[in-house]
Parts: sequence; C-alpha cells; structure tokens
Amino acid sequence: VGSRVTFVGEVQSTDFVARRGRGGRLFQALVGDSTGTVTLKWFRGGQALQSSLRKGRRIRVTGDVRRYRFARELIHPEIDLLSEEEEPGASEPRVVPDYAAPEGIPPRTFRRTVAAAVKSYADLTPSHLPRDLGRERQLPETAIALRWIHDPDDEVDLEALRARDTPAHQRLVLEELYLLEVGLALRRAKRAAEPGIAIDVARPRIDAARAALPFRLTPAQSRAWAEIRADLARPHPMSRLLQGDVGSGKTVVAFLAAIAAAESGLQTALMAPTELLAEQHERTLRQLADGGGEATGIRLALLTASVSRTDAEGIRSRLGRGEVDLVVGTHALVQGGVNFARLALAVVDEQHRFGVLQR
Repeated sequence: VGSRVTFVGEVQSTDFVARRGRGGRLFQALVGDSTGTVTLKWFRGGQALQSSLRKGRRIRVTGDVRRYRFARELIHPEIDLLSEEEEPGASEPRVVPDYAAPEGIPPRTFRRTVAAAVKSYADLTPSHLPRDLGRERQLPETAIALRWIHDPDDEVDLEALRARDTPAHQRLVLEELYLLEVGLALRRAKRAAEPGIAIDVARPRIDAARAALPFRLTPAQSRAWAEIRADLARPHPMSRLLQGDVGSGKTVVAFLAAIAAAESGLQTALMAPTELLAEQHERTLRQLADGGGEATGIRLALLTASVSRTDAEGIRSRLGRGEVDLVVGTHALVQGGVNFARLALAVVDEQHRFGVLQR
C-alpha cells in the first residue's frame, strides 16, 4: 500500500458496481495469481475495457496501490494486454516512460503520441553544444539523446535512468545550459552597448570621502567598491548585484557611489521594500554624511508614504530642481509625480521583494 507497482496477473472476474450516493457505475476487475488478488477500478471508460478484460486474460498492471477497507486496490491503473503465447512467469523486460499525462488523456495514448512525435521529428532538433565539448564528454547528439530518453534500451541502467544521470540526460541538460548562457551573454552585450552616463570617478573628494569614513573598508568592501567605481566611469549602464550578510557593509559602498554621482552633479535613489528599512538606511547614511565633514557632506531626503503631504511635496520639488543628491524611500519613489533632475544611480535593497516593473 502506498507504492507504485508493476505486476502481471490474470483476470478472474469483472463487473459493474453502482456508486453509492453518487450515481453512475464503476467498472472493476479482480486480478490475481497464486500469491493473491487485487481489485482494479475505473470510474470512467468501463464499457471499452469490458471487452478487453475478459476472464482468463493475462495483463500487465501499473499503478498506485491503496487500501479500501480491508482490501487493496488500484484506481485507473495502466494496463497492457499480454499475448496468449507468453509463459505465465515471463517477465518480458521492457522500459516504459512514465509521463504526467494531461487530464483526460489516457497515459497509454499520451505515450503513443510522444513516441510518434519523437520518431518523426527528433532528427529536426539541432545540436548547439560545441562539438569539442560533446566529444570530450562522449555525449550523443541531441536527436539521439531524445530518442534514447523516450525509448531506452532494455539493458539500460535503471538506477541511472531514474536519477536522470545518463549521457543522454547530460546532453540535454548541457544543451539547455549552453543556450541559456549564450542568451544571457547576448543580453549583457546588448545592454553594455546602450548609452549611459559616465561619472567622473577621479575627483579628489571621492577618495577623501573614503578616507573620512569612521572605519576602514574590509578587503571585500574595497573590492566591491573598486568594481562599482570602474563601472560608474563607463559610458554604459551598470547592472550589478551586491550580495552580503546583514551588517556586512553594503550600505557604505552605496554611499560612496552616491558621493561619486553627486560630485558630477548627478542624483542617486535608494529604494527599500519597507518604511522601517528605508528609515534605517536614511539614519545610517545621514550618520556617514555628517561624520566626515565636508568630504562626506551630501544632501539627503527621505520619501515614504508616512511623510506628510506638505513635506513630500517639498521633497519632490527639490528632487525636480536637483537640490537633493540622495533620496531614500520605498516604492513611493517610483510613483507618479516623482521627477528627478539628473538621476544617474538607482540602488534597490532586497530587490527580490519588489515587482518586476518596480525594479
């Protein structure tokens, strides 16, 4: 009970049984051999099955075993009619694919459809993986891999097949990964060619701001800042993920980038998913701005839904006039009526918590 099984048995009896309280009838067959019996049940299609499942006919059954009261049964199992010439104990080794068939389509019908499609059209599937890599790993061509996966040899290693750890599976996986990487590379190349805003990162105040911080940057922070600084100087958009644990210093790196933008007369927006996080960022950034004197001085503003209407209008007005260097806020930053004079850098905290269009 609870297992998915395949077994061979002989039909001992069949009949239609009324469904209590639900109307209609179900078709059931008692199948067994010298070791015992089990009941097969179908709630639909019984008329078509009745002519095939005559008494004494041997069948192969595949399905999930469940318990009904004190007996075992299989609901809507798959069946294969065995030829009369086969010995009762013949195992007839054969590997059959197990698909998740769409509702309303019998699994055997779905298998036949897939088999016909693979037979007719597998040759039309091109191989994109570099030939050298395929030969190095001794992988079959894509068309051969497709045929083998859907109709493997009887001598196949079943454990490797179940684990999808065969050369054919590896071929299809690597094909998909290769095409994904090529697609991402083309997208990156296209984005890298777009015009962007080149920021002058050689201005002395940028290095002075780093020196005026109340602590020295860690090697990881220094490396991240060096990469971001180089990206800011390029005349193409930067798209970068800065990853680190809470308290690892991501905000200070964003602060240095905002100062670099401000030195070129450009603006920065930092968007957080909640008002609490936005307020925390604003406090941290204001401490950094106030603690370093002139080197770290930067015009800050906080814009969230909790800001009063009068204050919010004032902040939006100053943003439009270029009188705010760094604005921190929630998704209120991307609402209508918020205009920037020269926005050059957008920092999104916990970007997975925003919608695609918001990002």
